[in-house]
Amino acid sequence: VGDRGRLERHRNRPAIRAILMSQLLLKQGVSFQISCVFRDARGVPVSLTGCAIEAQIRDSQANLLATLNCVQPVGVPGCVNVFFNGSTQGWEPGRYFCDVVIVRADGVIQASDTFGVIVCPSITRLGSTS
Repeated sequence: VGDRGRLERHRNRPAIRAILMSQLLLKQGVSFQISCVFRDARGVPVSLTGCAIEAQIRDSQANLLATLNCVQPVGVPGCVNVFFNGSTQGWEPGRYFCDVVIVRADGVIQASDTFGVIVCPSITRLGSTS
């Protein structure tokens, strides 16, 4: 589902790809949770053992909206669950940008393509009758 994001190539390193959507629509107050799968040039999920993985959401002026949690599920090669551990209710509607950065054990830094996060106003107000 979505476009394949390519990670930057580094000297003598094969490219790693992450399947990311090019744009994510999110309503205020809804949980932010996505899963990424990082693959080699042949499409095979890569081992992320020993890698540090980080992700952030920023506005067009590079102001930080959120630092995201990145967790590698056990037994699922190449997979990273990316989520915000809090409420998105206070996120202002607008267009934001996100990527996922991997720091490999050997110090090589790679990043996914940037994808958009569009925050839309919430229509239904939980628990509200008016």
